[in-house]
Amino acid sequence: MTSNIRWGLTWALWIATAFSVWVLALSLVRHTWHFKFDDLEMTAAQIIAGYYAAALVAGSVVGVLRPFLRWRIGTFVIGAIAGTLVYATIGLTMYGRNEVLWVTPVLGLATGGLALVIQDEDRGRTVPNARRVPLLTSIAVVLLIVLWFMYWR
Repeated sequence: MTSNIRWGLTWALWIATAFSVWVLALSLVRHTWHFKFDDLEMTAAQIIAGYYAAALVAGSVVGVLRPFLRWRIGTFVIGAIAGTLVYATIGLTMYGRNEVLWVTPVLGLATGGLALVIQDEDRGRTVPNARRVPLLTSIAVVLLIVLWFMYWR
C-alpha cells in the first residue's frame, strides 16, 4: 500500500511541478506575480500552493486506489475521482466554498475518459494516427492563446 501511495504522490507532484513551471514562466513573461481571475486576484505563489495541495490530495487517493487500475472501468473511475479532487481542491483554494463547485464532478468525468484513453494507448489498444499529434498540438496552442487573452493579458 505504501508503495502505491508513493507512486501516486510522485506522479501528482511531477504534474504539479510542470504546472508550477508554467505559472512561473507566465509570471516572468508578464513581469508580475499577480494574476487576475474573474474578480479574484491571486499571486503565483498562491496558485502554485493550490497545485501542490491538489497533488497531495489526489495523488494520495489515486495511490490508494491504484490496484483498481488493472480494469478499464477502474481506470475510468479513478481518473474521474482524481479529476474531481483536483478541480475541487483548486476551486476551494481560489473561491472557498462556492455554489459553482457542482461542476467539479462533471470535469472529473472528462478526466476519467482521458485516463482511460491514456491507459489504452499505453497497453497498445488504440490504433496510432500520425495526424493526431499535430492536431492535438494545434488545439493545445489555440487553448493556450485563448487562456492568455482571457486571464493573463
